[in-house]
Amino acid sequence: ANADVSRTAAGDSAAAAAASATAAQTSAARAGASETAAKTSETQAASSAGDAGASATAAAASEKAAAASAAAAKISETNAATSASTAAASATAASSSASEASNHAAASDT
Repeated sequence: ANADVSRTAAGDSAAAAAASATAAQTSAARAGASETAAKTSETQAASSAGDAGASATAAAASEKAAAASAAAAKISETNAATSASTAAASATAASSSASEASNHAAASDT
């Protein structure tokens, strides 16, 4: 019975690891999208800066948007790294639970 409980715990840990890995991939995708938006805003800022007067104001706004997008990308990257380390910790826990389960199973077989 203990071996079954350990196997269930190992399965739960593995499922948590998979969910964390998915969250890490989602965060990484968001970081990529934010970086693309930042680059687009920077390009728009550079184009606007080429125009005179009123365009300078638009360039400043685009630069602010670029900076905000870059900051959002950094946050998403940090979240992705955190999710990845959580996934790694869950995977380690799953592996250790699975090892315990097989040890319990071996012990109860004898």
